[in-house]
Amino acid sequence: MNKTKKLSILLLFLTIGFYTGCSKSDDNSDQPEISIVGKWKLTKYEIYTNTTLVETENYVEDNNSCPDLTEFKNDATYSEVEKDANCSITFSETGTYSYNSTTKILTTNSGSINVLTLTNQNLTTETDYFENGFAQKLRTTYVKIN
Repeated sequence: MNKTKKLSILLLFLTIGFYTGCSKSDDNSDQPEISIVGKWKLTKYEIYTNTTLVETENYVEDNNSCPDLTEFKNDATYSEVEKDANCSITFSETGTYSYNSTTKILTTNSGSINVLTLTNQNLTTETDYFENGFAQKLRTTYVKIN
């Protein structure tokens, strides 16, 4: 789960870059811009082998009073913090991010992530990786909490 969780977070970072690359001169200039800036909480992940869904899980926090969060800031920096049931930090990462709105690729210190959807409240990302010699896809869904 920890490896899957880290891959999920990587996907989130890549997603952020996508929406920060948009400008008001884009084709839909009458619509307000959707921003990846804010705090995001993992809610679900899915693992695919080739195109077959092999695992899905709704993510449950160890302790709801101190949720695991990924935050993207206006200054193109991000932070990710994971905590255990006692609210002790078990993983932490900070860095910079960028997003290409044309290719929908979010780039962070951890790598590149495909952004599938981004709304004012939800973010879905996907990343490719190999495990035990098989090509895998990790699709993660987040909810914005601020």
